[in-house]
Amino acid sequence: VLSDAPEAVRIEAYAHADQVLSSCAASGTDILLPSDERYPEGLRQLHDAPGILFARGSLLMAAAPSVAIVGTRAASSYGLRVA
Repeated sequence: VLSDAPEAVRIEAYAHADQVLSSCAASGTDILLPSDERYPEGLRQLHDAPGILFARGSLLMAAAPSVAIVGTRAASSYGLRVA
C-alpha cells in the first residue's frame, strides 16, 4: 500500500501518476475503471478483468463480438513458453 511507503517513494509515485493523467488528457485517452458505466461489459465479466482500461475513440464497438490482440514489452518466461 502506497500509504505505507517512504515519503520519497510516495512523492515519486504521485508525480508519475500526474504525468500519466496529463498525458492521457492531452491525447484524448479515457481512463476507465470497472465501476465506470462505459467499461465494456465483456471485460467486466472476466475473473481477472483489467483494473484500469485506457481507451481512445468510441467504445460503442466494445459491445460487439470482437477479437483483441494483447502484448507485452517484457514477457515472463511462462508467457514466452505458452505464446
